[in-house]
Amino acid sequence: MRVLVDGDSCFRKVRDFLIESAIKKRIDLLIAADDSSKLLSEELPFAVLIEPGKDSVDNYLLNIGKADDVLITRDLLFAKEALSKGMDVMNDRGVILDKSKLSKMIQQRDISMALMAGGHNRAIKKKIGINRDEFENFKKTIYIFIENKEKV
Repeated sequence: MRVLVDGDSCFRKVRDFLIESAIKKRIDLLIAADDSSKLLSEELPFAVLIEPGKDSVDNYLLNIGKADDVLITRDLLFAKEALSKGMDVMNDRGVILDKSKLSKMIQQRDISMALMAGGHNRAIKKKIGINRDEFENFKKTIYIFIENKEKV
C-alpha cells in the first residue's frame, strides 16, 4: 500500500503531516507535482517532479496507482478515474470519496459552474484553506485507511 498525493492541489499542512507520518510509521508516500516551486526541500525524498502539461500529474499517478493504494486529491474527475482503478480516494480535508459521494460532488460543481457562467457568482463561496476540524478529520481518516490496509 502506498499513499499517492496530487501535490498540485494538496494543502501544505497536509503534506507536512504526511511526510512526518511516512517517516515515523514507515509509510510508502509519493507526492507528485508538475511545478518544482510547489515542493519544499523536505518533500524531495518523497516527491517526483512530472513534466508540466494538462493532467500530467493525474496521468502519472493513474499509471502507477494500484488497487491497494490510497490517493489524495481534490480533483473530482481524477478521483473518479482512480476509483474505477480500484484505488481508495480521499481529499485533503479527510473526506472519503466513494462513487456515490463523488457523483453528488461533481453534480454540485457542475451546478455551481453553470450559475457562475450565468453571472450568479455572488452566490458561490469558494472555500480557501483548511480549518482545524478538517485537518483533524484528515489525520483520523488517513490513519484508518493505513490501519485497514496493514491488516490485509
